[in-house]
Amino acid sequence: CLTHRSPGKHVTLSFRPRDEGSVGRPRGATAWPPGTRKSAHRSCERPGAFGEGWVYLYTLGVDGIPDGIDSAVVLHAFDGALKDIEEAGRQGSYTNVSPFVKSTTTLDPHTGALPALCARFTFVLDGIAKDSAVYIFGSRNRIVKLRLTSAVAEADTAKVESAALLKAVAAWLR
Repeated sequence: CLTHRSPGKHVTLSFRPRDEGSVGRPRGATAWPPGTRKSAHRSCERPGAFGEGWVYLYTLGVDGIPDGIDSAVVLHAFDGALKDIEEAGRQGSYTNVSPFVKSTTTLDPHTGALPALCARFTFVLDGIAKDSAVYIFGSRNRIVKLRLTSAVAEADTAKVESAALLKAVAAWLR
């Protein structure tokens, strides 16, 4: 279990089932269609300026996922995550989805720990402009996907909080 603390706030990551094939699944849905593959994912949500953050661990049914960002399965997971976001826009879950700004980064820039593929974008949800980033990489025979989202109006505070959470996740996965 990972707990990240900052003044007056904390976040704890916990397990729950995830359908690896779902796209545009309604929020709060707890029933999974018969025959779907499930995997453990870690998820957290914290109110405040930071917004929401999720950490997913999954395999896409592949054994032996290499660490890093160069494997075909990690690249496939990255493309799939972006397609899921585009699909949410087409289905109307998100509006005004901006083009993705893709890059490679590390979760902890000071140590260079855990290189990750990253895509940043903005969208509108329930009338509120949001800034979001997706980070994907292989670690410990799993694909790790982090999604951090906050209100655009709170971008400065969210940037500091996001950096601290990414660093905590990097330390947790080492």
